[in-house]
Amino acid sequence: MVASGKNNLDNLLSNRVDPSAGDFSEALDAAYRDMNITIATSRAHYAHNLQADHLDYSHEDIYATAQEALTRAIADEERTALILGAGGCGDIPLADIVSEFDKTVLVDTDTSQTECALGALPFAMLGKISLIKADVAGVAKGFDRAFGQAFTAKNYKQYTQRAAEILRGIDITKSRFDPGQKYSFVCSHLLATQLVNIPIMYLGPVSAERFNRSFDPFTPSGADDVELVEAIRQQLVDIPTGHIDHLRHLVKDNGTVHFADTLTARVGGRWLRALTSDVFTRIDTNFDRLRGATTWEFWADPELGYQVGSFALAPKDKVVS
Repeated sequence: MVASGKNNLDNLLSNRVDPSAGDFSEALDAAYRDMNITIATSRAHYAHNLQADHLDYSHEDIYATAQEALTRAIADEERTALILGAGGCGDIPLADIVSEFDKTVLVDTDTSQTECALGALPFAMLGKISLIKADVAGVAKGFDRAFGQAFTAKNYKQYTQRAAEILRGIDITKSRFDPGQKYSFVCSHLLATQLVNIPIMYLGPVSAERFNRSFDPFTPSGADDVELVEAIRQQLVDIPTGHIDHLRHLVKDNGTVHFADTLTARVGGRWLRALTSDVFTRIDTNFDRLRGATTWEFWADPELGYQVGSFALAPKDKVVS
């Protein structure tokens, strides 16, 4: 039997906290923690039926693009992998990546489920892994501050105006996480839309409750929150689009990127668009496509479905700012 690293993380794992993930409100910390727990545990019993194909497709696509990175690596070059938004790694071929790359770095805003996944790996693998607690887009604190205005504002209108002003002032080019180096393989799997959806979906309703108001981040409830909804809509475009630019800055010129995310989501009996066309324009600005996109449906539960698009990417010659 191969010894697992379950009780040896503290001794063998390189582990650090990036400033982008510090000083969150209790509500935001809980949002990231609860989302990762939900994905890793509450939905786990669907893995053998509703999610089985999703897990297979995810593993196959990620592994194929990682293999392409190894093929493109220069002789004697350190082969490094960066997995963003790792979570519980249920849909990531973690052991394969760690075993075949010289170094693997995993990043998430909440690392508790990632630590559980790492604890199941063979003991010998842990020395090749670094775990970083970080907010990949670097915008979570801005959302935290924006929605936190509910607790000092005199009324709902003042809250929404203050929150909208803060959201409009977020500069994603200056806030995003910087690991300090470039990687042979970068994996962003079902992450881009979550960078903005998690803080909105958790913090928005909590803040609105203070004023006994319902909150829909896509539809104003009245004239007094039109400004806030418009600011949120813009971030729903800017943050995933900026994430594509970020991926280009993180990958080596001879490396590869696996990017997959939700194209549409079926909620309340309707399919709704998740990623805008701006994201795909930015993909083609920064990257060449190594093969055609793969698409599939996956169901988080019988009522909530997603259409996933998966892309294997290689950097164009010039980094686009």
